Amino acid sequence: MECMSDSLAVLSLRAVAAELYGLDPREFTAARTARVKDLRSIDAVLAQQVGALRKPSPAAWIVNLLARERAERMRGLMALGASMRLAQAALDRGELGRLSTQRRDEVRELIAEGASLATAAGAKPSAAVLNEVEQCLQAGTVDADAAAAVTSGRLVRALSATGFEEVDLADAVAAPDVGTRAAASTSPRPPVDIAVARRRAEARKQAERLDREAGSAAAELEKVIKRGIRLEERRDALNEEIANLEQRLEATETQLTTLERESRELAAEQKRAREAAEEADRLAVEARAALE
Repeated sequence: MECMSDSLAVLSLRAVAAELYGLDPREFTAARTARVKDLRSIDAVLAQQVGALRKPSPAAWIVNLLARERAERMRGLMALGASMRLAQAALDRGELGRLSTQRRDEVRELIAEGASLATAAGAKPSAAVLNEVEQCLQAGTVDADAAAAVTSGRLVRALSATGFEEVDLADAVAAPDVGTRAAASTSPRPPVDIAVARRRAEARKQAERLDREAGSAAAELEKVIKRGIRLEERRDALNEEIANLEQRLEATETQLTTLERESRELAAEQKRAREAAEEADRLAVEARAALE
């Protein structure tokens, strides 16, 4: 019975937390105070737990917005992260590079949507806040428990990740799910396995290198595309110039044909005039001879 009671309390706390973390941060403190006041006469322990809930950071609030308003997109990004982890475990560099590029595009689009949602809610997120949002989304793709935190809608603070190492989830989620690292974040961690740490460090370096290579390839592709566009524009200009020259040549040929015809007609007229002049001269000579 005690275990069931604890479970119900957690569920109740989670429900209240979901309600509070769905509010505009400017309304959080007043709403939390009101909920604590309502709960004191019903469940003093729950009231105390609700009173301990911390106001989400600006970045965490935007991530929570995305978790509620763009839930399908967020789940898709987390699924992409799971595929990346499988590719990393299999040391499939080609697949990891492809997925890294896809992740970069998905994260960029979600950041833009988060900024739009925040602006619609009356906030103006700074570049620093949006950078933290990006870190949260990337953290969710490298760690399954971080993915649960990012999509919970109850994120309290920003997360950050290094390569594919476990993300620090201490005090990151309000009323965390039982069994997750976020719920057990106060428990001491087991000793670090040196071999595992080395493999993770190598995997992190490899992932970072692949990210750089993917970025360089994307930049080079953009340059090639722009060059192709410039060549297409130059080709179109040359084709237009050729068409203009062909039109001018056709007009010139028409003029030449006309001139040649007129030249022939003029030569014929000149011949007739010469013959007429010669005939007139002959007749004049004959006339003078007759007079003599």
